[in-house]
Amino acid sequence: MGRETFLLPVTWKEDQPVILPEGETITYTANRPYGPAPLWTADGLTKEAFFIRTPLVPCYEIGSKGQLTLTASSSDLNDKRQPAAIGRWINNWTFTAQTALDFTPREQGDFAGITCFHDDYCYIRFGKTLDKEGKPALSLEAYSRGKLCNQASTPLPKADGKIYLKVEGNDAVNYTFSYATNPKGEWMQVGEPVSADLISTQTAGGFTGTMVGIYATGNYENTNN
Repeated sequence: MGRETFLLPVTWKEDQPVILPEGETITYTANRPYGPAPLWTADGLTKEAFFIRTPLVPCYEIGSKGQLTLTASSSDLNDKRQPAAIGRWINNWTFTAQTALDFTPREQGDFAGITCFHDDYCYIRFGKTLDKEGKPALSLEAYSRGKLCNQASTPLPKADGKIYLKVEGNDAVNYTFSYATNPKGEWMQVGEPVSADLISTQTAGGFTGTMVGIYATGNYENTNN
């Protein structure tokens, strides 16, 4: 999960600080409960939310009822620029993140949904788009070190209408992606579970961990530099 902070007692021996005896591992002594943590409310983005790089132009609006409208950008996740994406750090080995999506792709390249993002070379995206034949579909793509490692899709009966997307993390082993056509309906998995190692700190390097959030892109003129 990237950089973490630990608080441990310190003793002094021969004028040197000793945190743990050599060879002894850090133990967890406290449990922190995790509850629902939305990215936004009617009052705005929550304190956990952040962007991929500093936004140069506004990319979202939140209505009085708490509905967020994300303006798609021509900058994609691998462009080393500021895409239209809002997320939060994954801070637990097991987690669930989901959203309701109301998006109609108009041409190939239009894409909106969920992303698990480590950096420009290691990320997963799952959302609504148009397939190679121009038909509406849900697409799952996992990139690691700049290479497409996992890909799956499922057709949709129509391009418009609301759909529900979900990603579940399984004890840092894999990520499972699924969708539903109504909030109380059955969740249907798309593709096989994606190995969490593909976008892990061990694979991608760095120390900031992985973001999970919402994302939209398309061939538009509002390019963010």
